[in-house]
Amino acid sequence: MTKRITVAPMTRVSGLLSVEVIVDGNVVVDAKASGGQFRGFEMMMVGRHATDAPYFTQRICGICSAAHGYAGAMVSDRAYGNVLPPNGWILRNFIVGSEMLQNQIRHFYLLGLPDYVEFPPVPPFQRPEGSDFRLGASATGRMLENYVRAVDASRKCHEMLCVFGGKIPHQHGMVPGGVSVPVTADRVLKCLSLLEDVISFLDDCYLPDTEIIASAYEDYFHIGGRPPRFFSSGLFRTGPRMDIPLTAPGSLADGRLEPLDTTFIREHLRHSWLTARTPDGPPEPDPGKPGAYTWCAAPRYRGLAFEVGPLARQSVKAAHERALNGVKGLLVERDPAPSCGPAGAAFPRGAATMDRIAARTAEAREIASILWDFLKALEPGEPTVSHNPSPVESCVSAMVEAPRGTLNHTMLLEGEQVLKYNIITPTAWNFSPHDDAGNPGPVEEALIWTRLADPHHPVEIGRIIRAFDPCMSCATHVIRPRGMTMGATFPAPNEGGNSDA
Repeated sequence: MTKRITVAPMTRVSGLLSVEVIVDGNVVVDAKASGGQFRGFEMMMVGRHATDAPYFTQRICGICSAAHGYAGAMVSDRAYGNVLPPNGWILRNFIVGSEMLQNQIRHFYLLGLPDYVEFPPVPPFQRPEGSDFRLGASATGRMLENYVRAVDASRKCHEMLCVFGGKIPHQHGMVPGGVSVPVTADRVLKCLSLLEDVISFLDDCYLPDTEIIASAYEDYFHIGGRPPRFFSSGLFRTGPRMDIPLTAPGSLADGRLEPLDTTFIREHLRHSWLTARTPDGPPEPDPGKPGAYTWCAAPRYRGLAFEVGPLARQSVKAAHERALNGVKGLLVERDPAPSCGPAGAAFPRGAATMDRIAARTAEAREIASILWDFLKALEPGEPTVSHNPSPVESCVSAMVEAPRGTLNHTMLLEGEQVLKYNIITPTAWNFSPHDDAGNPGPVEEALIWTRLADPHHPVEIGRIIRAFDPCMSCATHVIRPRGMTMGATFPAPNEGGNSDA
């Protein structure tokens, strides 16, 4: 007998997410992940000035806004042919790296930890339903103490960002041509001091806590598995044109590493509340579309669903290094182990829930070391920005790594005015719906063939989903000008008017 389980809304995630699974004999046989908001920022960008990209696109999300500023500034740079001074590109990486570090800490403690630790039923906590809590009193007490310490460590990451970014969310330090805030010795020393405290937290709390959780929930190295298909554009972009990734990019499918070729990326819309009205125009909202169940499009690479994010970055990086060795043993080679799926559906360890958690932790420590090197490379008093007066390219693209994975911005210009703007976010990749051929997206793949210990309290669903760290605010957004129905043509930017979200 089959039954339908709906989790709506999914809590402790960014944005509106609901999940529906079909269960047969306690095993998930089908899954659908639905983003419940429409993202209209591409439409908002049409008619804007090319240099508006880093400012407007940051408003897509308050969680990873610096990453959108990073990508938006890069497409503007490429349009104008900007050559950044060393301080400019180093500071950009430091700003987005500080945001990434903050996100990894916040995700583990504030969003993910309540899935594995029984918090006391007193404010600000509320005991979650279920009984699969495996830590003893001592380990639980440690986690609760470090939960509080994580808030301070996360705040210090944002404080580092604000030293050169001005504020958070929606920093305004990144501008076309570089960063507007000058490098001074006192700013560098302040960031070094803050980063030193954060590194101490990572070493004393975050890494050991991940080891404790991974040891207690070792079965989650199998649960939430999917075919090991990953890609990464390479962590951080360096050099005067920001075209040299610090870690090597690539795609990894079934153990085979290949160069990343963006010409193989396509967005499928069959199961999205979006319709492409014209071949060259952006998809438009179509909320009554038959068979659709989400506002997310379905990006595919070479026709397949690829996962992005910390695990993808670590896996591609490890493939380049020909070994899976992470920080303090968090990522190690593991023997294949069967999932609970049908014959032929066994996935190797290395592509499941706990692997995603461990990869995020390992990457956080790696990023902290990189940020330290960036700070040491800054030259007080040297220029931080260089911007050319007019565009030299009309069609430009920037693919970068955001906290949750690969982010792509593409801009088409007429003169200095935007004709078309397209954004593919990490969560659009991971939480994409079934594609035109009916194949599920990465999260849906991870849910299918999962065995639920108790379908009345399916804790496995939340753990699998939160390990991907969804940011539905990036993947989808609702923008509806007052007095207009969904799907109507949006006013041109110069027509003004208020909107509500």
